[in-house]
Amino acid sequence: MNLSEVIKGNFDDYFNLKRIIRLDNKKPIGDLSIIKQHDNEIFILDTKNTKKLFCFSLEGNLKWEFGSIGKGPLEYNRPTDFVINKAKDAIHILDNSGYKIITVDLKTGIALNEFNLNCYALEMVLTDTGDFLVNTSNLFDNKHLNYKLLCIDSSQAVISKNLRIPKNQEKKQYQTSRSLAKFGNNIFFTETLNDTIYRIKADTLTRAYYIDFKKIKYPEKLIIKYSYQKTKKLQKKGLLY
Repeated sequence: MNLSEVIKGNFDDYFNLKRIIRLDNKKPIGDLSIIKQHDNEIFILDTKNTKKLFCFSLEGNLKWEFGSIGKGPLEYNRPTDFVINKAKDAIHILDNSGYKIITVDLKTGIALNEFNLNCYALEMVLTDTGDFLVNTSNLFDNKHLNYKLLCIDSSQAVISKNLRIPKNQEKKQYQTSRSLAKFGNNIFFTETLNDTIYRIKADTLTRAYYIDFKKIKYPEKLIIKYSYQKTKKLQKKGLLY
């Protein structure tokens, strides 16, 4: 991308570059898929090459790395996302092809435990109540979990289901660079098929923004059927439709 064609004016008018951190190259990462900062540490997940989670200091020194590829306990096949649990000093790593979440210690990177999701998930966020909200990316293995968003608690129970997957979308992935994200107390989910960004807050799903993504859309006859005209309350332990 040529930034000069996108940004009108000076680069510094849009971004304030405060600091450059040179990472320790003794352990090459390969791909900086997801980067997050917590206190004085930087966490980087490489989903493509090493398939590891790295922890660096703000000086760029490697503090620890976690990577255990396999099909056994505390091992993963394809890590695609992670969340930092400040309350428990832990990091939760999502293994989408292993259908599970592995928890590691925030300070040491030592694996603590894992639990099965029993469904495919590409992204996740941690809710304010400590539950996992996952994006199934339209792929599922259980007809009873035929929803785009599933909320799963620490006991591995599905406590809410949102945005049922219609027949014309089953097994089809429609993904922006990032569909599920949390900012403060708000969780946002981007749905490119109906040009909508949803806001999820306090157990309420609302249509927050309309954006023309200019991608494949619902067939016209299904637009009304699957669009949200008003706020819908999430139904705990039940179906949305």
